[in-house]
Amino acid sequence: MEEEKELERFCTLLRNVQVAILTKLKGERPTEVDHMNTLLNYAYQQILCCVDRLEQLNETLRSASLSVSAALNLIYLITFLKGNPLPLDGTIVNNSGQSIWERIKWAISTFKPIDSNINFSSNDLRYFLQSVCEGNCSTMAYIREDSKEEEEEKDTDNDDNDEPQQSESIVDPLISGLLSFDEFN
Repeated sequence: MEEEKELERFCTLLRNVQVAILTKLKGERPTEVDHMNTLLNYAYQQILCCVDRLEQLNETLRSASLSVSAALNLIYLITFLKGNPLPLDGTIVNNSGQSIWERIKWAISTFKPIDSNINFSSNDLRYFLQSVCEGNCSTMAYIREDSKEEEEEKDTDNDDNDEPQQSESIVDPLISGLLSFDEFN
């Protein structure tokens, strides 16, 4: 926002300098306008700098929107695989006139009774989204979970065989955001 206001200020300065130059040149006795030319060049250079900064901000926003889109696609995939897909995915970032927060509030309101007119903080929305993803999803039927007793039996069996075994780390991608690299080796 600051850059946009600064750009507007320099554009106004540029227009004022142009008006002053035209007024002096159209007068009965044309006067020297070299000092105005210097001011005109300064305003033009400042406008170019502001445009460059705005272009960098736009690139940062595009990169961030790709990251948000990918994260929402991942959340949708995980909830879909758990049998309770969210009604939103990564396409909401680019395919609507609404803000992302408005769309997320609407999607959460389909699962939880919340007032979508209230302005929630980003932490509140993250909490709601996390509780929807973790609380309402059923377990995956095709993945068998070992009980603690079965794990202890496996550990005692492995101790009897004296075979070295790597400890498996369970990573929750909704919390950490990344999978451990040793799973791919």
